[in-house]
Amino acid sequence: MFYIDTNIHRKQRDFMLIHIVPTIIVFLAFSGITLWSWHAARVAIARERTQILDQKLSSTVSAIDTRLNTYQDILRAGAGLFGASDTVTRAEWKQFVNVFDLDNRYPGIHGVGFVEVIQPDKLETHTAAIRSEGYPGYSVHPAGSRDIYTSIIYIEPFSGNNLKAFGYDMYSEPSRKAAMDRARDSGQPAVTSKVVLVQEDRNNAQPGFLMYVPVYKRDSNPQTIPERQSNLVGYVYAPFRTHDLLDEVLRENDANYVVRIYDHTFGKDTLIYQSDDYKTVSRNTAMHTAAISFSRDSSNWTIESGIRPEAISAQLRSRPATIVWGGLLLSTCIAGFVYLLLLNRTGRLARREAKALQKAKDELLALASHQLRTPATGVKQYIGMLREGYAGKLSKEQNKLLDKANQSNERQLGTINDILVIARADAGNLELYFARTDIRKMLEDILDEQEEVIRTHKQTLVRSLPKRPVYVVGDAQYLRMAIENIVSNATKYTHGKGILRATLTKAGPQVYIVVKDTGVGVAKQDFTLLFRKFSRIPNDLTSKVNGSGIGLYLAKKIIDAHGGTIDFVSTLGQGSTVTIGLPAGKQPTHTEHIV
Repeated sequence: MFYIDTNIHRKQRDFMLIHIVPTIIVFLAFSGITLWSWHAARVAIARERTQILDQKLSSTVSAIDTRLNTYQDILRAGAGLFGASDTVTRAEWKQFVNVFDLDNRYPGIHGVGFVEVIQPDKLETHTAAIRSEGYPGYSVHPAGSRDIYTSIIYIEPFSGNNLKAFGYDMYSEPSRKAAMDRARDSGQPAVTSKVVLVQEDRNNAQPGFLMYVPVYKRDSNPQTIPERQSNLVGYVYAPFRTHDLLDEVLRENDANYVVRIYDHTFGKDTLIYQSDDYKTVSRNTAMHTAAISFSRDSSNWTIESGIRPEAISAQLRSRPATIVWGGLLLSTCIAGFVYLLLLNRTGRLARREAKALQKAKDELLALASHQLRTPATGVKQYIGMLREGYAGKLSKEQNKLLDKANQSNERQLGTINDILVIARADAGNLELYFARTDIRKMLEDILDEQEEVIRTHKQTLVRSLPKRPVYVVGDAQYLRMAIENIVSNATKYTHGKGILRATLTKAGPQVYIVVKDTGVGVAKQDFTLLFRKFSRIPNDLTSKVNGSGIGLYLAKKIIDAHGGTIDFVSTLGQGSTVTIGLPAGKQPTHTEHIV
């Protein structure tokens, strides 16, 4: 029944090309700028973190280097003390060390001591000499035969856990021996790899290391390794607790900065220090790491550091998210503006073209209808003259043929009249004469006129009309045309033995005409096609029913012009219900135009 626009797919394609595609392109372009800005902000954060980390790392290396250089100077001073005298007494050593106030000024250092190198053949003499100083329990330990012995004979402060180191043979442990040999052969300070100090409690030991400065025979100036080996007297050394030392060095760093230090002296990574919360920070926050090789004489340390994101200012950290959300919002707003602008301009062009096209169509339709009406009216006159006997008496068969011709001509005139009304209405030239009209009488007359058609279709008509007149104010001619179309459609699209119900009621200021049928009905998907000009919805009765597809369109146009409403409710295969609402009451008679 209803005509479906074959250009719908083309219109959808044009809509996509003209509106959607440019909008998407604009959105993607600004989103691309947003993405680039977001990336640039993240790069800026990474650069800032790198700069902060480099500064922190450089500061850490400098602080460690400064502190170890200070310790080297202390040990060199101790070596110089032995170089200035043939003998350095225990009291002199104590006085020398006390000057530095190690406990208060140099946290992490256990003390400063002197290690004497002892040939095996002089071990007993050495032991006896130390015992004679008032240390009867002194002995070089651990016990065992070795090519050479090194014993700690001075260690200050000489108290507490340092007493455990008294008499300890450094050569008995590989890491210490290796560092001492490097110091002896180079004449320069040397640092051990990670060790456990003999002063430590073995069950709760802290990592440590030792620093050695060689002491040669007085007035000797050894230049070669053999000369240094033959002139070696001993070592001034210092034991360090790594955590105590480095915690003190790094105490000025903020909580967002953590470090790990590895020792590579023997070619393998040995962790010698780690900030207390390093694991927590690395596990729970985004870390940025960097490493620098820190050479301490012949030792090799690697410092690995990291910072929390909180080390960056909150404003800089929030910039990527701000750019993303702001950029997406801006992109959406600009794309939306472009879409609305295109929609507005194309809409105006479309409306202008549609208006011009509609005007041309209406003019053409009105002209064509007028030209068609003239010959159709002439045919009607000639048929009437034949039936009146102007051309002689007609046979029964001739009269029957004239009746059919007259019926066809009447249908043609009805269609032409409807088209002329629509053309005038669409052009705004349809004049309505409003007058007080008995709508009950009008509906009853229409139903009476349809009785013959209803009987022919073997349908049942059920009326429910009030006994008294019901008045509305409107144009009786056009109201009749609208109601006739609705009743006619109900009879046309209802199968034989179907039921038609016509009801008229008044509710307050409104009058309602309800026409209900048990016909073929309309599917949900076809509702949007209702009340469209020249359209018919296909069903099993469409091919059997003559129609132009303008009845519902014309009815709605007329009802709307009267300030009324027309509602359509239908279920496919179960029938339809059309409800016309018109304002009731008495109003002055006047003339209006449909706009």
